[in-house]
Amino acid sequence: MTEPKPLVFLHNLTGNSVDFRVLFWAEDISHWLELKTYVLSDIFTVFEKEGIKMSTTTQDLNLNLPEGKALNIDDLSPPDQAGTKP
Repeated sequence: MTEPKPLVFLHNLTGNSVDFRVLFWAEDISHWLELKTYVLSDIFTVFEKEGIKMSTTTQDLNLNLPEGKALNIDDLSPPDQAGTKP
């Protein structure tokens, strides 16, 4: 569909992202999901070609333990399938 033309708006700026809102129209609404997949795939391909990397979320954790207390890294292991620590 050439009319109406697609629109791109700067939606939000944060410390680790620039969010855009991309609006486009589908001539047949029953194909919107397929069209959305093509549009997002094309955007990803262009970003990759241009060397634009997607941000990854990282988080630092600072623990203030009581004097004389230590934290064993094994205490941080994920729970098993039953939800209990090994």
